Amino acid sequence: MQLSMKQLEHGDRGNVISVRWLQRVMARATEQLSSTKFPKSAREGEIGPVDNSDIVPSNAFDEPILHDINGHPYIPLKQGLTMEEDFMVLPDDAWGKIIGWYGIAKGQKQITRYAHNTAPDDAAMTNVVYELYPPVFLIRKLPQPAGDSDKADDKAKLAARELRMKTQRRQRGQMKAEDALMVVSSRQEKANKFLTRVKEFAEIPIGHKVKIWRVLNPTNIAVGTPDNTQSGVASPPLSRETSPSSVPLERTKLVVDAAEWQKMDEGKDLEQITMQDQTANPNYNGSSTIEIFSLFENQTLILEEQKGGPGGGEFASDHKKKVPAKSITSASKPNSTVNSRRTSPAPGGVMTRGRRARSDKVRGKVGLTNLGNTCYMNSALQCIRSVEELAIYFLQDKYKAEINHSNPLGSGGIMAKKYAEVLQGLYGENAGSSFSPTNFKRTLSSQNAVFSGWGQQDSQEFLSYLVDSVHEDLNRIQKKPYLENPDSDDARVNDPEYIKELGDIYRQNHAKRNESVCMDLFSGFYKNTMECPNCDKVRLLLQDHCNYFRSTLDQ
Repeated sequence: MQLSMKQLEHGDRGNVISVRWLQRVMARATEQLSSTKFPKSAREGEIGPVDNSDIVPSNAFDEPILHDINGHPYIPLKQGLTMEEDFMVLPDDAWGKIIGWYGIAKGQKQITRYAHNTAPDDAAMTNVVYELYPPVFLIRKLPQPAGDSDKADDKAKLAARELRMKTQRRQRGQMKAEDALMVVSSRQEKANKFLTRVKEFAEIPIGHKVKIWRVLNPTNIAVGTPDNTQSGVASPPLSRETSPSSVPLERTKLVVDAAEWQKMDEGKDLEQITMQDQTANPNYNGSSTIEIFSLFENQTLILEEQKGGPGGGEFASDHKKKVPAKSITSASKPNSTVNSRRTSPAPGGVMTRGRRARSDKVRGKVGLTNLGNTCYMNSALQCIRSVEELAIYFLQDKYKAEINHSNPLGSGGIMAKKYAEVLQGLYGENAGSSFSPTNFKRTLSSQNAVFSGWGQQDSQEFLSYLVDSVHEDLNRIQKKPYLENPDSDDARVNDPEYIKELGDIYRQNHAKRNESVCMDLFSGFYKNTMECPNCDKVRLLLQDHCNYFRSTLDQ
């Protein structure tokens, strides 16, 4: 274990190794011979060479092998693995020693991963972690119409064919020339570099500008082993032709033909990615990563080449049908307020919990995409978004009039706005089966370094921060008065009337500094009693507290 103890730095290369195999080594150490923390099987037989078969899909080591952004073979990991329980990541020197001592199992390859600083550029702290599941993209293209290319383009086409041969060699026979491309990237890869790579792989001349489209609902699902399927990727050719058990029933073609393109509607089947094509601009030095454009998970992308046309610089999609987004809220107004001094709404007006939209789809029956160890965030968001009164308040835009831009304890309304975006993504009539809270996560990371990066966090801690942030963003008290709460009187700590009187003072003081929809719905007080074991002195503390979500999460 000491071999893996090293301070991580951005760009470090690590090597994934199975904990099950490591246990076979550690269980034989002299100081561990009497230990009971290792299974009996760890001490049976020869240690043998490094065996990572339990942490990868069944056909992960089969040829052909994809390559990562640094040109090393890319070996995928099974989904849902846990660091230190299922695998460890060792630096190069430690990996080299282990391989020198034990070797590696026949047919297996080194599993390489890279460390990245996931904290925002302006964050005070760094958060360097290994990117264990880099995104893999299935790349397709919509080329220029045949008559739109210049004869002067012949030279570019010749160069493209030459590049294609190099690409195919690099992909190690991964696919036929007509098949869609599989490209391994990284959340931290620069967007312009990524686009340059995929244009070259797809044989699109750098001088031809493209629009980038995300396919929202790929219909061709890869077949084979369940642990090898890729969310959001349409039937990629993941293995060689001679492995019929894992070859897709229908291969995805590189070129999107006109008939297929015509059937795709923007907003329903396609979503344009706002990445500008600057690949032909030698002076462009943009620093945006692909993560900024929500390219952080496996997806199918279509590169649409610019065509000529009478106006020049046109795209076939300029006249594509766009499915309009429908209004999220209904025209009806809330019936009344719920114990609120101002605008906290009562149920009614907006369909939230289990109500059906006109399309007969249950409104809000939408999942949240796991961005990488964000279960803590997603589970908490699903809890709080189900509070109907709060959802109505945001969906009817009541929050906009109450944003407190001057509150130094708030974010100037940023967190409130981003939470509103999450609700719109979940309750909109045009919502799909899942919503990706990428923008929300990015804002959360920039506002609180504790939640930067992709490490596991505590749901209750996140929810407490979210409610407090939204409260301060929407605090109706523009200037908080300075107030001190009185200490309890030792002689009257057992007097119920005194406790009630003291509690009223605490509540009044709290209300003079805090008033928002969050306070209206969630806030309460509890009495905390501390007794000294030596002198028997009793002290009372009355504290504001929200136990609504604590009980919800515990259920």
